This record gives sequence, C-alpha cells and structure tokens, in this order.
Amino acid sequence: MFSEFFVTSSKQTKIAAGIAFVFLCLILLPLFIIAHFNYPCTDDFAFARMLYREINNGSSFKEVILGAWEGFIQFYTGWQGRYFDDIVGCFGFGIALPEYYFLGTYLIIVLFVVADIRFLRTATHQLCRWDSDISWIFSVVITAMQILYVPYASEAFYWYVGAAMYMIAYALLLLLGVALFYYYKQDGICGRILLGAASAIITFMIAGSNYATGLLAAEILALVVLGRICQKKKWGFAGIILLEYLICFLFFNALAPSNAGRMGAVESLGVWGSISASLKQGSVFLKEWFRLPVFFWLVLVFLLGVRQVAEMKFSFPLPGVVTIISFGLFCSMMTPPFFAGATWGPGRLINLVYFSYYFLLAGNLLYWAGWAVRRYKKLKWIAQKELNVLSVLICFFIFLLACLKIYGLQSTSSSSALLSLVKGEALEYLEENEARWEIYEDDAVKNVEVDDFSIKPYVLYHDDIVEDESDWRNNAVAVFFGKDSVKLKK
Repeated sequence: MFSEFFVTSSKQTKIAAGIAFVFLCLILLPLFIIAHFNYPCTDDFAFARMLYREINNGSSFKEVILGAWEGFIQFYTGWQGRYFDDIVGCFGFGIALPEYYFLGTYLIIVLFVVADIRFLRTATHQLCRWDSDISWIFSVVITAMQILYVPYASEAFYWYVGAAMYMIAYALLLLLGVALFYYYKQDGICGRILLGAASAIITFMIAGSNYATGLLAAEILALVVLGRICQKKKWGFAGIILLEYLICFLFFNALAPSNAGRMGAVESLGVWGSISASLKQGSVFLKEWFRLPVFFWLVLVFLLGVRQVAEMKFSFPLPGVVTIISFGLFCSMMTPPFFAGATWGPGRLINLVYFSYYFLLAGNLLYWAGWAVRRYKKLKWIAQKELNVLSVLICFFIFLLACLKIYGLQSTSSSSALLSLVKGEALEYLEENEARWEIYEDDAVKNVEVDDFSIKPYVLYHDDIVEDESDWRNNAVAVFFGKDSVKLKK
C-alpha cells in the first residue's frame, strides 16, 4: 500500500497543482469577505487625520493629496524616521472613508500572496530547476500555511496602519529577491535597465520601513554580494543596491532626528544583550510553533522536494553552517525591538518572524536532504522513486482537517473568519462601528462617550479607546474628529 504513494503521472501532478490553488482560494475567500465588516482603529486615526480633514471639508483631489503629504511631513519630522511607513499610513484613504477600508486588506493579502509565490517559484523552479508543477504545489501550500496559521491575523491583514507597514515591506523584500535574480539572468540591456530601476525603487521603499525587515534586508543583501564575490561572479549591481540601501536606511531612517525622542523614552538591552535575547526567543518560537500542522506540512515538503534536490547539480556543502546562518537571520528580525524596547516586538512583527519560520524549516530540511542523499546510498531509493503527488496532497489536507478538530475553529485565520461570519459576529461588529462613527461625526457632541463593543471578532478586532480620555488612543480619535474628548462609558 505504501508503494502507491510512489506511482505518479504528469496528469496527476497537474491535478494536484490545481487542487493546491483551490485550497489557497478557499482559505482566502472568508478573509476577503470579512474585510467588508471592518473599521479603522487606534493608530489609523493618528496617521490619517490630515487626509480626513481635507476629505471632510470637500477639498479638491490636489488639496487632499497635499493634506496627506502634510501629515507625512509631521510624522517624519516629529515621530519616526520610517519614511515609507509614514507615507503608507498618512495616505490610507480607507481610514478617512471607512466604506473603503476593506481595500487595505485586499491590497495587503494580494501583494503578500503574489510576492510569496513569485519568490518561492523563482527559488525552486528558476534557480533550482525543480519540476514546474511540483514548484507550484510547494509555493502555493507554503503561502497557504503562512496565512492560515499566522499568529496575529488582525495585525497581519485587517488593522491597516500596523499591517500595511510591516506586510508591504516584507512582500517588497521578497520581490527584491526576485528582481535581483532576474537582473543577473537578463541579457538584454532594456530588461536590465527595467529590473535595475525596479530593484532601486523597491530598495528605497524597504529602507524606509520597519527595522526588523530592514535589518534582514541588509543581511541578505550583504550575503548576496559576498556569495557572488566568492563564486567569482559579477557583483557590482548587487553592491550598488546594498550601498543604496545602507545610505537610505541609516541616514534617512535610523538616524532621522525624529527617532531621538522615541529612543530616549524606551529601555534598551544594548547590542550584545539584544542579539542574545533574539537567539533565545528564536529558539522558543522554533519549539512553540512546531505543532501537528507544521509537522504534517514538513512531511509534505520532504516528499515533494527530496527527488527535486537529489536531481540538482549542487553538492549542498556545509549544511551545519547553512543552518547556523539561516537561524541567525531568522532570529535577527527580533534584534531591533529588543534593542529599542527590551521586547521581541508587537504582533505585527512576530507575524513576519512566523512567515520566515516556514522558509527556515523548509530550506534547512531540503538542504540537509540534498546533502544526505549524496552521501548515504540507502537514502537514494527515496529520491529515485516517482511520487504520487495527488495522493500525498489529499492525505495532507485530511490531516489538516483533523488538526482543525484537535485545535478548534479559532486555530486558523480562515476558519475563525468564517465562524464570525456565520454566527453574525462580523455584522454586529460592523453595525456597532457604524453607530460609533455617526456619533463621532455629530458636530453637536464635543465630549463623546461610546459603549464598548459587545463582540470582538478575532481576525478583525485589534485595539480600542479606553475609559481614560487622556489615553493616546482616545486623543487620536478626538483629534481626528475634532472633539474635545472621547472615551468609553464606564
């Protein structure tokens, strides 16, 4: 019976690839639908206040854009040097027009899915020369798993300011890897110019984003340059991109005068303390996130990939060194928050660490598999067998359903969203937000008191105002709507 898993055809593999896409679409569908029941919260109001002011005053499109730009200048000079993040927040039109707030979620999810699959496809099919259908299945399933089990769904897709600032930067980093790969594969001058310009623009945007993605980008670019030098390949353009990144990141972002006030008010572990804490926390997450769904996914990754890596013309040297370096990269994403605030970071940052967790596990598993099949003859029989991909994939989905039974419907973002839709929680949350918005926009009321939400859907709810009207969240809402005070009723 076990041998049935090693009988395949190209037709079955194509069917399996189609099923993988259907699986991804089924995961995304409730996430897109529930986005229409969402409303702005917390930092959204702080960033988009100038935009809302101009739109509410009936200003022209040009004046609206200038108002948003004015908000960006205020944040960049008075709050943080993350210039790209400031622009993303201050130009959040869906915050000022809440009926279009769902578009932010659409943008984030679509960009992440496209970037993630494109990056994985480039790495497996273009770089490693995997079978195209196997590459599609591998790429789509990893992306689906990352979305399905993301630790903080609201901060990944639904809270616009927090989600966009982190998710967009991470997606751009993946696209930068794709652009650099094709730049060096491109022979035509026009193609190189376009890819070079795209790489430079993406680099500029990443350099103005969050520091977790920023540090990871610097490390990866440095490794790319070093790797090409060691292989005696052309590295000039990659070196230029690295230099551009360091200049933009250091001088326009990290060393911006507006960061001084924030850094002066936080506790720091110092450089070495932050590195040590990052490594420890990375080890904790490595164990904490390794549950049955991840185990079954790794089995699938091994079965899909072992034959592919066995056929590669690569010796897979020094697997232990590769593991150490990759684990260091994984942990380094938490070094900036440990340095700036003595903590591993907010949920929106941990989401990015979680996405990287899948790259860490899959990459190391397949690298060690490639190394092993070249050194141990007893393992070669696995790599030489044809795999019944369709049967293996169906078994994987059955195991995932079993995990849903074990861990509950709230254990995945999609099932939780579907549950909130079916039970009417999303609709109730929307109606209560709409009622609040009407009160906020009532010019006759200057000191606003609103009821707490009776329901807080897991994937939608992030944060809210409190009973203390002096709290920064309350102040942000009050300034946004031109109120004297805003608070929750006791």
